[in-house]
Amino acid sequence: MNDDKVEPKLSSREKIPANTVKIEDPRYEIFYPNISGYCDGIGYYRNYMYNGALIDTFNDEKNPVRYEIIYHDDTHKRIDCMRLTLLYPRAKLGGIFTSLPYGIVKKSVPGIGATTLALNQPRDTIIVLPTKKLAYQKYLRGYNKERTSNRFLYVGSDIPEENFKSPTDEQIRSYIAEKRTGTFPYKKILVVADSLGRVMAQFKYIKEAPIRFWNKKLEEAPEELKQNPMRLLLSLPAEKLCEPHMDWHIMVDEIDTFQSDGKFREAMENVIDYYLEFPPIKRCLVSATIRPFTHPQLKEEPLLEINYEHPKKRPVNVIRTNNMPREVADTLSRYRERYPNDKIVVAYNSIRSINTIIRLLPVELQADCSVACSSQSQAMVGKYYRSLHSGKLATPITFITSTYFVGVDIEERFHLLTVSDPRRIQTLLSPERMYQISGRCRDELGLLSETIIYAFYKPKTPAEAIPLEEYERKAEILSQFANSSEDIQKSCENVLPANFADVKDAIVERSKHSIFGSQPISIIRRNIHGKVVPAYLNIDALGEYQQLCTETYTSKERFFATLRETCQICNTAYHSHKKNTEQIQIEETDRENRKNIIIQYVQSSIDELLRAKSQGPITDDVLDRMIRKPRDNRHGRTFLKRVKELYPYVPLDKLIDILTPRLTKSGINWNAVWYRNLRRSIFFACLADDHPFRILLRDYFPAGTRMTSDEIREKMNAVLINIQARELKSNREAIKLYHCFFEEKRSHNKTNFRTVEAVRDMGFEPLQRIAATTTVNRILELM
Repeated sequence: MNDDKVEPKLSSREKIPANTVKIEDPRYEIFYPNISGYCDGIGYYRNYMYNGALIDTFNDEKNPVRYEIIYHDDTHKRIDCMRLTLLYPRAKLGGIFTSLPYGIVKKSVPGIGATTLALNQPRDTIIVLPTKKLAYQKYLRGYNKERTSNRFLYVGSDIPEENFKSPTDEQIRSYIAEKRTGTFPYKKILVVADSLGRVMAQFKYIKEAPIRFWNKKLEEAPEELKQNPMRLLLSLPAEKLCEPHMDWHIMVDEIDTFQSDGKFREAMENVIDYYLEFPPIKRCLVSATIRPFTHPQLKEEPLLEINYEHPKKRPVNVIRTNNMPREVADTLSRYRERYPNDKIVVAYNSIRSINTIIRLLPVELQADCSVACSSQSQAMVGKYYRSLHSGKLATPITFITSTYFVGVDIEERFHLLTVSDPRRIQTLLSPERMYQISGRCRDELGLLSETIIYAFYKPKTPAEAIPLEEYERKAEILSQFANSSEDIQKSCENVLPANFADVKDAIVERSKHSIFGSQPISIIRRNIHGKVVPAYLNIDALGEYQQLCTETYTSKERFFATLRETCQICNTAYHSHKKNTEQIQIEETDRENRKNIIIQYVQSSIDELLRAKSQGPITDDVLDRMIRKPRDNRHGRTFLKRVKELYPYVPLDKLIDILTPRLTKSGINWNAVWYRNLRRSIFFACLADDHPFRILLRDYFPAGTRMTSDEIREKMNAVLINIQARELKSNREAIKLYHCFFEEKRSHNKTNFRTVEAVRDMGFEPLQRIAATTTVNRILELM
């Protein structure tokens, strides 16, 4: 680079202005000295800095990094990114930098040591990780040789298999506030995304300590001092009245995982809220495979791309198939025969498919298998469950799910089979995610081999991709609409019922979108301050899924072209398999087992709820505590959330009976669609007799009337238009909604009439009625 340099002040460790190297974009800074300093005992040295990432060189050492500025246009006023090229082959970041840069850090190679650098940098640092497995494995590095103390703090749910308990709030505060000296003076908090709110609450608690101390002393003071608080102030110790000094940085690791998995975990979006509350020079987002962000503030973060001067492409074999479980089972059998002493890892984010694969293997190979997955899925895999905390593979064949796709170090060589299955959104992998998975092998010699097994995406119904700008526009409109409910409530408090503000939650809950058969994904959310905002990470996820379905996985040419950006494709094949009787039976058995396990999970929460009831009345606070309690499955939490929504209307014993999942001929009555229709029926049963919605339905569907499917849709849409709800496009949708409200007598002759019977009897007397004056928001909840 030929940028003009200015003479630096080498003794200063403060933020260096961007014009050290002439840059007009204030988000970036480069400190590039042209003279050396001198320090007794060390000799001559130079300090280089790129967005806060410091490099020290001594004597005649050269800068181990070359930088390049990528400008947005010829005006050079805005920078798209700064590229840092590591000139030493296979160098780790910690061997070059003494601290992480601020902004977005795209470390284009997995395993380059960004987390290790964060753990060792001379700064108090909060390191946010997507999974507790990853956070706990990094935490283990902080133990001393005797394993009697750990210089790091892990904050997440318990690790039962390690008999490890999560710290209490008081222990977190104690760690934050303690004064450190000696060999490791800097504190590191390794926190799982879901627990970051707990950590930030303790920072707030410590910050407000002087206020609490003053209020307590003022309350206890004699009356004469209360009248003259200045005398009281002068009598108190100054250190108790001063805000404690806390100078912390935050790093969010594997941020692309937050973009992909935020749709399953609301807490991941909250992490960005907390991240943006830190000063720009004290925060960074890190990953090897970062995609563009739709979040307007993250778009403004400076971007640094870090790569080697001569990056190597990894060799891969590629197999396309029409039957994933059969192909994986056959490939495993071949590998075990060909490489009997080698270990194999299968990356497949589907417990159901993993169970099928294991049962398709010969009995002797089934004994070689283990499954490393989240504790929530432990019951699903039973005796095959294992953890990878030690960094070693416990069995010859190890299946891993997305819990282990990022950040976990496996300190030995193995053959990797990566499965990208387009049948479900969570099993369809981008080539970038495959690159991350390959990076789990931390042996210097790398993987023994890597094979990618995939299929093309075949849409059931044609659909076009929606521009992300359209999602953003709709999310902004919906957010404004939801937030306006509070202003309306304040302006019209004498007219509206107290629960009118519930419309805010109803809008958030129902602002979901499904694309190409994916599960519905919310495009708005409540942020950490209770305000409704666009769910930008979810919009990112929708964009990625659309791109994979409409481009990457539509043809061999497109898929291979994307792979070749980071891979050298060695061998390709296509294997076709028909499902035989054995596989069909195995899959059916696994479906039945999964249903029974869900019932067991829910029953555990039912038992917990009944114990709480025996100790006192069930309230929102009681249910909130139970919902927040760490548990090994999401189904128990889902059950408790449903109880909280409905218990004001339905007697608790009856509600438990209604919500308990049961096996049916068509499956299990548990999924979101089943619950939505059940909730519609319950709320309808709770409407007052003179409620306008109930009267509308009675007028359009008189008891004893015979109707065709077309007539039911026509009349149901007439009702919905009256309450300003969306129209139904199909007879099937209309009949499902009709069944939420009415019993029916079905005619089985060729005319296929339905006879409207009485209003559906839910078998309970409501604890409270929804008054006729209740506004449209409660009715919209029925839809």
